[in-house]
Amino acid sequence: MQEAITVSILIPAYNEEAYIEGCIKSILSQDTSFRYEIVVCDDCSTDATPQILEQLDQMIPELRTVKNDTNRGIIGTCNRLVEAARGEYFVRIDADSRLIPNSLQRIQSKLIGGYSLVFGKIEVKNTSYLHPAAAQVGKLKGRSTWYGGACFACDTQAFVDSGAFDKEMIGAEVQELKQRAQRLDWSVAYLDEAGVESNFPTALRPVLYRKYDSTRSHIRQYKNNPEEFNLWEVRGPMFWTTFVVVGLTSIVLPVLALLSLILLVVPFHQYVRDAPLAASVSGRRSFLLLYPLYEAVGGIVRMFGLWSDIDILIDVMAKKYI
Repeated sequence: MQEAITVSILIPAYNEEAYIEGCIKSILSQDTSFRYEIVVCDDCSTDATPQILEQLDQMIPELRTVKNDTNRGIIGTCNRLVEAARGEYFVRIDADSRLIPNSLQRIQSKLIGGYSLVFGKIEVKNTSYLHPAAAQVGKLKGRSTWYGGACFACDTQAFVDSGAFDKEMIGAEVQELKQRAQRLDWSVAYLDEAGVESNFPTALRPVLYRKYDSTRSHIRQYKNNPEEFNLWEVRGPMFWTTFVVVGLTSIVLPVLALLSLILLVVPFHQYVRDAPLAASVSGRRSFLLLYPLYEAVGGIVRMFGLWSDIDILIDVMAKKYI
């Protein structure tokens, strides 16, 4: 009798022709003591991803591929992958990532040891580009997490029973999952010795759209749980809102023009201070200038995300602080 599948490794894929084969091979090279399956869902890719998956599917017994009829986006695709999973547990990794050796065994050991949710560490690989370099700086400076959606594992049934991913939480789905795990009193593990090397997005337009969406989702996730809201978490967009208000007011009251310039010192002091680190991790001296500009633009984009759901933010803050 064939051994039951213990773990389903789930990979959402959209236009990943450059990375998908390397991702799958990094899984196959893992040393494991259990049976697993690899399930890839192609989200209507327009490049050669479907053809590559078709070829790999014929050669790799552990691999199953499914294809969306319409583009569902990352959350819809991840939820479909969980529905297709046969394992008691699932490990979700990004298609542009590669598993660090022995990660699967270490993650599975935590899962069978009683943890409902396990995160592996995410190392940024392609730091010669601006956004990946900025992401690595954020991790090194402690402003962003090493543990996110590029590598995490969960008890499959517990995930489904808790509601899977919320489709409204685009860009903040993993943060919402962490908060849900806390409310449900799940045991959560964070592993430094397991994880992925990830190729972060390099095209700035989709990156900025994601910053916009993630800010909106970050606010919306507190709509039903305002007591969990922390104003410090939206300090960036709140600062840029203050700057814009002061700047516009200075048109009527010129005396405030100096104040708006003084306000700019606050973020740019941090941006300029961190720019040498961005230049170091990327190996590109041009990032001494580009990094501060990128961070400023990102902050402004997040501000627009905050404004788009300002009614929800005001309601959440009123319930939390009044």
